[in-house]
Amino acid sequence: MSDQKYLITKKYSRPFILTRTKLSRIVEVFDDRFDSIKEENKPVQKRFIIELSKGRQQTLFSLEEVFSLDNALNNKIISLYIEYSSKLDDYQLSLSFDDETFQSWHSAVRLEGLSENGTWLNEAAGALEEQVERTLFSGLIYYLKKFPDVILLIFIVGIVFLLTSIFILPQQNSPFKLSPEIKSQLLQLAENTNATEDQIEFIYRYMLSSLQNTGSYEKFLADPKTYFIAVPILIMICAFIYLWFKCYPVNVFEWGDWEVHHNKLLERRKTIWIVIIISLCISVLANLFVFGLIDLIKVN
Repeated sequence: MSDQKYLITKKYSRPFILTRTKLSRIVEVFDDRFDSIKEENKPVQKRFIIELSKGRQQTLFSLEEVFSLDNALNNKIISLYIEYSSKLDDYQLSLSFDDETFQSWHSAVRLEGLSENGTWLNEAAGALEEQVERTLFSGLIYYLKKFPDVILLIFIVGIVFLLTSIFILPQQNSPFKLSPEIKSQLLQLAENTNATEDQIEFIYRYMLSSLQNTGSYEKFLADPKTYFIAVPILIMICAFIYLWFKCYPVNVFEWGDWEVHHNKLLERRKTIWIVIIISLCISVLANLFVFGLIDLIKVN
């Protein structure tokens, strides 16, 4: 027997959804690969280590026991570690799915193998990698889910900027911020002002123009165009925030209670996206109609 051993380590940073079917197929690959070494009279040991969100850890020895877990919403599975090995430890293969490591910027899935038989190890790891790839998914939203604090800050800054742009910055037009045309007229008047009466007239016209400008913000708030723009945008932002935090779960162990819950989230996600798209279309069409109607009234 050779003392040389081969080691394989593979890490995946993408999020995963591990369903009953996919996990069953992964375990089948483990069983098939370790069945091949039974001819060498090497008994196989296997175990499944489960960790729940409330801190409880269980060691199980069959896939049926794993699927029998409730996987409750308030105490869900957060990690699964699968390990197969011969009693002499000259054939070892493990695969872990871990939500906690993903949330802390590390790999969510990790495959490791150790064997004195390099050919067997490469073939076993290759077969498992093929199945692991089927549990992973990609996309910008799922990638950004690794940085929840940063995204939350962006959402807050975006909402503050939107509200400031719509409801606060327009107030800067009053009381003493004048239009360029009025500024030009007053500047020309000031340059030609010499007598006391002309100076008094300048002050009077300046104050009058300023007071007339103070009503611009109230007109802005009373303008229906303001709300045709602001309300749909606010609704879409709120809907997107809900989608982000509630409807795009990552690293799902989809059996037990979480299987039903995850399917409901997927249906809810589709519905909300449809509502957002319809709202956006209605908003655009309503704005075009209102702006055109107002311009038509002004012309007449």
